[in-house]
Amino acid sequence: MDDNIDKYIKIVFNRLQLRSQIIKAIKELNTHNSSSLNLPTQNCSVVEVRVQHNAKYEPKLNDNAVRDLLIELSSPLAGYLGRNRADDWRNDSFYYLRELIVDQSQGFD
Repeated sequence: MDDNIDKYIKIVFNRLQLRSQIIKAIKELNTHNSSSLNLPTQNCSVVEVRVQHNAKYEPKLNDNAVRDLLIELSSPLAGYLGRNRADDWRNDSFYYLRELIVDQSQGFD
């Protein structure tokens, strides 16, 4: 029974970590693009976020998976990202609002 609980906790932790990575990817895109030019927060497309995420993190994700995560994280209930809707989902853009901190100090490994 404890093994099943530990396994479930690890699954949930990995899902949270993935969402945190997506948020960090958008934050990194904003920091990289706006700091050198003194620009306000930039809106990022699904493709830009996927490329940034896949360059730095595992697992590698496709556009649909990234889009689903971005929409989830930009929902009013989550509020980690903002979203500018377009006519087509491929043209939606997202921007950073707040961090999702995943604390590993509890020792889930």
